[in-house]
Amino acid sequence: MTLLCACSAHELKSVPQWCFLRLQDTCFGVSGLCFATPAALKGKLAAVQDAIKAELQALQQGLQRRQDAAAAHATLELMQEVAASTGKVEKLLQEVAEAAAAA
Repeated sequence: MTLLCACSAHELKSVPQWCFLRLQDTCFGVSGLCFATPAALKGKLAAVQDAIKAELQALQQGLQRRQDAAAAHATLELMQEVAASTGKVEKLLQEVAEAAAAA
């Protein structure tokens, strides 16, 4: 995990959140000590959470579109089957009418 100090002037890697990070003249804090405070990380965490929420929403919308497309495809297939059956029934009725007229 990468943590930044409150002044964002330097970057330290693999440092526990509550651990003393580094002496730095430009940092704010007690006696020039630089800490990765929860307040300093809170903004970054909120930005990551917002990005994840946006991606989740986009994924859910995509899944909903896929589900809607699948339902529309199933309806289209049923309508095609009905049209084919209707054509066969009409043809049979025509044959029955012709047979009745010939008899």
